[in-house]
Amino acid sequence: AEQLRENAPALTDVMPVMNWGDTWGSDFVVDGQAWKCPRGFLMAPDSFFVKYPLTFVRGDAAHAFQADGSVVIVRSLAERVFGTLDVVGRPVTVRDEPRTITGVVEDPPANTNLPADLYFVRPKQPTNDDLQWGNYNYKMLVRVDPDRLSEVPAQLERVSDAVFRTKAAYYYGDSDAAREYLADPENRSQYFLMPLSRAGKQAGPDTFWKDFMYPAAFTGLSLLLVLSALFNYFAILTSLFVGRLREYRLRISLGATFRSNVGWLLTE
Repeated sequence: AEQLRENAPALTDVMPVMNWGDTWGSDFVVDGQAWKCPRGFLMAPDSFFVKYPLTFVRGDAAHAFQADGSVVIVRSLAERVFGTLDVVGRPVTVRDEPRTITGVVEDPPANTNLPADLYFVRPKQPTNDDLQWGNYNYKMLVRVDPDRLSEVPAQLERVSDAVFRTKAAYYYGDSDAAREYLADPENRSQYFLMPLSRAGKQAGPDTFWKDFMYPAAFTGLSLLLVLSALFNYFAILTSLFVGRLREYRLRISLGATFRSNVGWLLTE
């Protein structure tokens, strides 16, 4: 986020968020009891609710994330766990850390690209784990100055270069290994803009295969399987017909019509 702010002035707002699912149903604990959060969790900076407005039913957007350890939950979770919306100030445990509920918001719409049952504030002083480059669940929500849209590609290149060098220094310091790392273009990350409507549905510009070709390939494969089944079915019918050709001719000699013979073959 800091590199984007410094090297991409055409991006007027930069807000890192991180979301993940509640696979085991044990990350949200109240009074010793774990509760499942089907939509999962979202960690966001203290400005999240101001820039990404949700409807508060308890608390307010301006103060919900003022302190480290703040948690905002959705209406359905509050009603399911506590039986009331008056939960501001209640202590809870989220991912093994004690936190405090500071607000309740309406459930997000079904078509949201940032689903969550529980939101908690990103620490103002991130731990070393927060800074690890392996945290690929991060998304950067940005707002682009429409008058400077043409400048964005060059600015993102500067961001890529700055992050590339920061990664090398983080891993290797000032060493030959760092210079070797910088010399390999395969180690360089690419950055691109994506409309929020695509967030969570497309990982990058090279995922055309995942977005279109993979479904098309599976559809084509399904059609081939159906055609193969039909071919085998008619092959079996043909085999039966050839094996009973004498009976077929006898039926014709007795006055059976072509239509009745076809029905006979298909239904026997």
